[in-house]
Formats: sequence, C-alpha cells, structure tokens
Amino acid sequence: MNELQVYSGIAILFVTLIHSNGFYLAEVLHLESYIGGGTYFYLADKIVHVAVPMFIFISGYKYEMKDKDKKYATLISKKFSKVIKPFLIVSMFWILYQCGDLLVKDILVNKSVNVSNLLNIFLNDTARIFLGFNYAYQLWYIPMYALIVLGYPIITKYLKESKTRLIILYIVAIIVSVVQSKTKLLASDYLNPINYIYYFYLYELGSQVCSRGLSKKYGKIVLATYLVLLSAELFIKDSFINNMCTTLILIPLSVVAWFYIATLLKNNKILLTLGKYAFPIFLFHEPIFVKETSNLLLRYKLYSSPIMIPIVSVVAIAFSICFYEIVIKTDLGKYTFDMRDSRKKEKNGATHVARGMLDNH
Repeated sequence: MNELQVYSGIAILFVTLIHSNGFYLAEVLHLESYIGGGTYFYLADKIVHVAVPMFIFISGYKYEMKDKDKKYATLISKKFSKVIKPFLIVSMFWILYQCGDLLVKDILVNKSVNVSNLLNIFLNDTARIFLGFNYAYQLWYIPMYALIVLGYPIITKYLKESKTRLIILYIVAIIVSVVQSKTKLLASDYLNPINYIYYFYLYELGSQVCSRGLSKKYGKIVLATYLVLLSAELFIKDSFINNMCTTLILIPLSVVAWFYIATLLKNNKILLTLGKYAFPIFLFHEPIFVKETSNLLLRYKLYSSPIMIPIVSVVAIAFSICFYEIVIKTDLGKYTFDMRDSRKKEKNGATHVARGMLDNH
C-alpha cells in the first residue's frame, strides 16, 4: 500500500528531525528543555516526537493486513530475520568498536590490557541492548518493538473482542503514563520492558484502522481535532497535565491524523522513497551521520540557525541510504538484510515460471 510506505517515509523523516533537534537544543542553544527554545521550536518537537508511535501503528496495521493468520513460530522467524538480526549485528558492531577503542587506549596509555574489565564491559553492554540501551541510541526501539509484536498475538488469544482489547490496553497505557509521571517506580534502567507496554494500544489502534478503514470524513475530523489540541497544549502550563494530554490524547490522535495525511500524499515520490529505505535509515543515521554532520557544521560555525536542522536531517538520510546501498553489495550486508534469501526466491520463482512456460508449450 502506497499510503503505508508514505506514512513510513513521514515517520523516518520525523526520527531524523528528532535527533537533529536534540543536537541543536543541547549543543547550539545549550538548553535542557524544548520549552526554552521558543514556541515554534517547542511546537515542532511536539509534532515530530510522534515518530515512534507512528511506527508501532504501522506494525499493527501490517499485522492485521498480512500476519494475523500466520503461525506464531513463523511470525517469530520472520521478525528475527527481518528486524532482530540486523539489530543484533549493528549493535554488536558498536559494542566491539567501543571495546576496541578502550583496548587501544589501554595499550597506549596504560601500556597493558585489562582483559577482565574489557570482558565485563562487553557482557554488560551486550545484555543492556535488550533493555533498550545502545551506542546507536535509536535502537532502543527494537526491544520495545519485539515485546509488542511478539506479545500481541498472545494477548489476542485471550482477549478476542477488538473493542474490549483496545479499551483494556488504553487503560494500561494510562496507568503506565501516570506511574511514570508521578512516581519513580519505573525509573530503573532494568524496568524498561514495563514502560514499553504503553505502546500496545497503538499497535491495536493500527490493527483496528486496518480492519475498519478510515473514511475521509473521520480522517478530517481527527486531523482538525489534532491541530486544535496541538495548539491548545501550548497554553497548558502544568507539566503533569501537559504530559498526560500528549501521551494519552495527542499521540493517538496524531498517529491517525498523519495516516490520513499519508492517504492524501500516497503518490508522493520523495516520501515513497523515504518509506522504502525507512529501516536502513533508522539503523544507520545515528550515531554518525546526524551527529558528525552537526559537529562539522558547528566546528565551522555554520550551525547558528534552526534552518540547519532539516538540512542536517536530509544529509543524514542521504548518507544512510548510500551507506546501505554499499553495504548490501557485500556478503555481510546480504546476510544482515536477508538479500541472499530474497534473491534466491526471485531466482527460484523465475525458474518455476520458465519451466511452466516450457511445459505449456
């Protein structure tokens, strides 16, 4: 579906803008909060920070469209080869890179190697990637994604009625959001999996939009409501109320509103291209292409205006796509992204077609 690919394109653009915004906030403005950056900067951040919920919505939509009748073992196998395996390979690269950097420093500075320390760092960093902590920090998304996509079929097995399921999952999201905002119970690094259950209702929302459809009338109403609430949040000064409005009202409205926008832009070639490369861009845009492009501009005093934020994002996207195209020409790249299997299937399919033609003649 073109609209899903366009929707993915919008979401990955938002992801790169989030990280470009973050660099500008911390390194150029030297601020800790988006509110201090001014109304427009704060509003822009509110818009783009819906990227992760959008991707979860897409996953739920695709599950309903393609995967709901698949065996659970088949679903696990598919997710491992398409998502988990690239995640593990990229994560291990960065862990080994950091360990290698420490090894070189040990040799040059201490004139010795602390093998025990390096091993502890390696094992600790490896364990932490499954809790969402990664040198490529955007990869926190994959453990959350795995929990949602592998947990959802189990939930549907016991909660078969879709409306009831959505209500229950939304109530769970409310509880998690309130606990996060009002207490420190979920503040520990090792409790991230509990925080992740907030996203289940967005997966369910994607599934239900797929099964029920989205009319133009309803889409326009959702979009108008989203825009009104987005503007209204600028006047909500209480941080708890503002946070609850964002996480529990604005986010579900925005994911549906942006899906409606994607249906209107479903033939946009730029967004279709971004959607096609969304996963490689996600994997590779940090911690090099956004960060180092930004650092280079900052070093030469060119990063003095927020206009540079989208420029950095576009450059990072272009570099990520080019890097991916280079990587998939190597054996490691073909293995990482299952290019060998897909090409074998294409070859076998062509062979079967050719044999069928010969048989018919």
